[in-house]
Amino acid sequence: AIAGRLEAWKADRDHKGRTALDAGIGLHCGTVVSGVLPSGCHDEFTVLGDVVNVADRLEGISKRLNARIAVSEEVLRRTVGRHAFDGWEWHPEVE
Repeated sequence: AIAGRLEAWKADRDHKGRTALDAGIGLHCGTVVSGVLPSGCHDEFTVLGDVVNVADRLEGISKRLNARIAVSEEVLRRTVGRHAFDGWEWHPEVE
């Protein structure tokens, strides 16, 4: 759903002659530390942890693979169950 909304937003921006971001999505799951960090003129909400780092790497991988979304094996196992890899392209060379 997120990838579809991103595509629709991008198409709408292109249609209107406006600049559109070409973004990939990296998705991982687990525990993170979150909070608001004061930064002088405004506060900033952020998340930290290994999960965030893995999601960031997956986002970078999505660009290399020319894919709209890259998800971790853990996400597939938790959300799709026994059919975890149905409909997904597996890239075992990516760790």
